[in-house]
Amino acid sequence: MPTVPNLIGLTVTDAKDARNAVGVTAGAFNTSVGPAPVHSVISQNPSAGSTVTNGSPVDVTAFHYSSLKDATNNSSNDGMIWGS
Repeated sequence: MPTVPNLIGLTVTDAKDARNAVGVTAGAFNTSVGPAPVHSVISQNPSAGSTVTNGSPVDVTAFHYSSLKDATNNSSNDGMIWGS
């Protein structure tokens, strides 16, 4: 049974790679606006260290933009990366 890796602080691409390496799948992908580095994971469920069945989904929330102004002027494919 896989142990969920710590994805917090990783880029979405690196989090996907870490997720795939242990045999869990993509769960929900949510976004937030805030001061963390853009495209970095800020929360996950289940938490790091949890033991789950193979193929269990992991949900993440990632910062996409540092401000609402940036969010209206940019697009991101992080959700597609997470789900791939």
